[in-house]
Amino acid sequence: MAVLKSFTCLTLALAAELWTGFSRTGSFYDRQTSIASSRLGYVLLVAASGAAAGTIVVWLARHL
Repeated sequence: MAVLKSFTCLTLALAAELWTGFSRTGSFYDRQTSIASSRLGYVLLVAASGAAAGTIVVWLARHL
């Protein structure tokens, strides 16, 4: 459950940052990615969140 919560928070924060241009501090992202227990888990969490955030922003740009 903690991984899902971190993934959701990270994805929404990245999408909002891409959409609005406002950036968060690095400590916010450090807290969200600290749930990953291995290097591979960290890479997968960040890559999946980045891909989901990019998809959200592209979808918003096309439909708004």
